[in-house]
Amino acid sequence: MCGDDWGGAVLYCEQALSNLKICADARLAMLLGGRLKQAFDARGFTLSGAEVAWALAEHVLEPLGLAQSAARHRQQATQCFEAAGLTDPAASDRRQMAGVIRDVLSAHSAAFSTSGLTLASYDVRFDDMEDRWSRERFDPNDDVEWCLMRSLPSGTDRQGVLDVIAARTVNRFHASGGQKPDRLHPLTRETLSKRDFYVGRLMLDIMNVAKQNTEVKAQPAIWKNAALQQFMDDNLSSLHTCIDRLDEKLLGGAAPEDACEAFVADVTGVGGWGGLKPLLAGNFQVGDFRVALAECFLASFPAGQAYLVNGGRNFPVTHRFRPRTSPSSLTNRLIGEPDFPVATGERSLRLLQSLTPEARAAMLLQTQDAARTASKSTTAFLYGLIALTIPGTRWRFALMPSCIGDVAAGVTAEELARLKETFVAPGETIRQGIANASARATPEVLRSMADWASVLGERYAAAGRHEFAVDEFRNGCEAALRADAWGVAAIMCHAALDSLRAFGSIDAAQAVGMQLVKMFEDQRLPLFAAAIRCRLADRIFDVWNRQETAAAMRCAAKEICQARGVITDVLVAGDRLNHAVRAAIEARRTQWQSGDLKLHRSSIRFDNMQDRYLRNDFDPCENRAWGLLVRTERESGRDAIYDVVSYETVELLNTHGNQLHPTMFRDLRADDFIDGVLVLDILQAAGEMSVAQVAVPSEDTPVDKAKPRQRR
Repeated sequence: MCGDDWGGAVLYCEQALSNLKICADARLAMLLGGRLKQAFDARGFTLSGAEVAWALAEHVLEPLGLAQSAARHRQQATQCFEAAGLTDPAASDRRQMAGVIRDVLSAHSAAFSTSGLTLASYDVRFDDMEDRWSRERFDPNDDVEWCLMRSLPSGTDRQGVLDVIAARTVNRFHASGGQKPDRLHPLTRETLSKRDFYVGRLMLDIMNVAKQNTEVKAQPAIWKNAALQQFMDDNLSSLHTCIDRLDEKLLGGAAPEDACEAFVADVTGVGGWGGLKPLLAGNFQVGDFRVALAECFLASFPAGQAYLVNGGRNFPVTHRFRPRTSPSSLTNRLIGEPDFPVATGERSLRLLQSLTPEARAAMLLQTQDAARTASKSTTAFLYGLIALTIPGTRWRFALMPSCIGDVAAGVTAEELARLKETFVAPGETIRQGIANASARATPEVLRSMADWASVLGERYAAAGRHEFAVDEFRNGCEAALRADAWGVAAIMCHAALDSLRAFGSIDAAQAVGMQLVKMFEDQRLPLFAAAIRCRLADRIFDVWNRQETAAAMRCAAKEICQARGVITDVLVAGDRLNHAVRAAIEARRTQWQSGDLKLHRSSIRFDNMQDRYLRNDFDPCENRAWGLLVRTERESGRDAIYDVVSYETVELLNTHGNQLHPTMFRDLRADDFIDGVLVLDILQAAGEMSVAQVAVPSEDTPVDKAKPRQRR
């Protein structure tokens, strides 16, 4: 009680009473029971004290034969209960308790509409007389049970917060954890406990003792424009209702595209025609503002992103969202066009520009303590997007590429650096959160991460912010390698090296360059890593007069090539490389006749030693170039498949019809075809890995099952 942990006090009191039941000393039982009751009475918690008195009479004093003392305790408790409107001493009549609580809440409605109540180190809030989580409005005539939730624990320099919420919201919090015992508090992210909720007589005590908070803090302006501020002040409740309806539809099993479509219609209909009249700064009308609110909110969670990436209202929606959208198409949708009404970077940027500097600062949770105690207003997605919550609202919007592509109008370099290091959970920054989530990502998500990294990296590079572009391209390269998407990884690696050259930092070039080298070496692709070393030497270190570093890079590349049995000339596309690729194919002819070559979770196929598309037979003496074409990408539970094909097939696919992929029913992408030294690297590594798998079966695998899969 001294620490304002009233829920803990009740739990400890219950344990004390449980032990008093077996106390044989009547005098000691009277003394300790009286101390328990006094602990509550001294702070005005008379109902809780009366509850202790009734329990003492029933379970301690009566069994000890102290009938007179028991009767006196019952009489005192009954008088206290009746004064509060309670006639049930056992507190089993929930309807009666709920009705009394509603009466007390109604009596405090004037205080809740202004500054709320305060009790010791806690503020008691019931803003707009509605549940802050479910947005259920309070009605004294509705048979709804209400309770208190400790949303923010008090500290030495921090006022705690108790929120009035519906009892059914508590049930939803617990149900959200499924069968897991570690259900988390929605704000503190700590394990939920009984001490976080105050119900029944304890809640009534808190409400009766609490006083009106006379300290009224001025609310800072959220929007720069007065018309926007007025619009949000007048319609915030209606806008929050739109979010509630969206949540209900998604949780109720409605098709995501239908729920999102209805949400956009709901939000754009808020405020009536009067909201269209004020003409705002930059020709930004309230109608445009509502569209931005709706579509930018959808961009802040996966189902909404799926709806938008599939085209929103102007494009046909696929029944099964597949996020591996082609990079060029995805770029156009994110950048946005004047006639493209989806959540584009431009709309998100306009929303960001409309916020006051104070509101922008409030969206950045910069310390671990803030992340532990404040509302989780910052979210990071696997794809690299960061979603912010507009202060004073439940409204989220994602920072899109346009927001981070203009220093003057979007997120500044300083803000972006703070965002990457801001805490979204105790001990976890946004950067760490993305890394932790990516470590558990499926192949499909890894491909999506690589696609988004490509888009963001290109936007950074176009804005001249190459230091950020390098990070995105490097992260995309790593994600692609983990998904066995080697063509994507090669493209992202080259983009990272180009940005390094434009960045102009020798230290960054050496550090990031070696990170890229290690990524490919860890995937057993040393020849491509050697090619990275040579490119660093030729295009960066030589240009910056670091000849010693360049020479070391070339020397290491030469040693790698010698160890792989090739000359360094194969690192450059040409006849020598084509000859080496043909030699590698011929050397593995026997392996292909008995099955596939395996590399990690991918299969390299060359059925009948023939191009499966043009039927070109393989001839090691014929001066023909060969590469790899993706037949199917790696997914959860399914390996990727690559076909050895001739260059003529790729030329035909690129010039024929709509440039569709022959097996995957989508547009052909540049990363679908792998050429150059990476092909030689993959063939050598796959041949070695396939031989190792046959020669050395695992301890728990029978020898006959270690053979390569036979072609049916």
